[in-house]
Amino acid sequence: MSVQKDTDQIENDQTVTATPMYNEQGDVTYVYTGSNETGANAYNYIVPEPTKNADDHDLEIGQKVTFTIKLNIPNDVAQYTKFELEDEYDSKLELISSMDDINATVNINGNAQKNVETTTVKNSETKFTVKFNNPKQLTPYINKDVTFTVDMRLKPGTALDTGIANKINFNNNFKPKHNQDTVKTYGHSFIKKDLDSGKPLQGAEFVIARKTVNDEKEFAQFANIGNGSHNTLASSKITWIKEEKMLQKYLQMKMVILVCLV
Repeated sequence: MSVQKDTDQIENDQTVTATPMYNEQGDVTYVYTGSNETGANAYNYIVPEPTKNADDHDLEIGQKVTFTIKLNIPNDVAQYTKFELEDEYDSKLELISSMDDINATVNINGNAQKNVETTTVKNSETKFTVKFNNPKQLTPYINKDVTFTVDMRLKPGTALDTGIANKINFNNNFKPKHNQDTVKTYGHSFIKKDLDSGKPLQGAEFVIARKTVNDEKEFAQFANIGNGSHNTLASSKITWIKEEKMLQKYLQMKMVILVCLV
């Protein structure tokens, strides 16, 4: 439990000492002591918890995902000397937004506020921080939500069906709070195995068909994916072919399999 002392003035101008007491949940209770305690009241403020939400939780390789970070401005924001939202993202994600891009998205209840100054800095390859230069500037917006967005992309080579956690930290001078959102890699695994040994075939080729918006078929070839990896879509570049003659060509090849994606 941490203790910090402040001094308040009551109506009769006598000094009262306010001592905030913080518990493990970040709740604060002010205990007032002084020569006259009649006009002093104890009250509780909670350090808010940030949220981080992706606009899509099932990602394909190379897909862009937008995260929205939100924090409710606390009642005692004027008491904050440090007010920072630190974003920690997984190394499997590539940051698309620049620091200026992120800083430009900072808003309060959907509106940009020119009188609230922020700075966004890159801390490391997988971490950046949005800093509120003067937390007292947030005082007119108590109980409103401060929000910013960031664009990222899923890197090639990421294994399929993998959960990727993304953290958000609210760093402040009272009690740090944390949260996270998890996205997942989505795709299809194509593995061609030897009938006898069950081992993946080296140099195997596939013909994969999918339907277009016009209910037509287009085809994709994957070469040299029989290396035992289940990560074929993640590590290979897809070239879609619409010509029927290309399908016929591959169907004539030895050990070719047709997989239809509906």
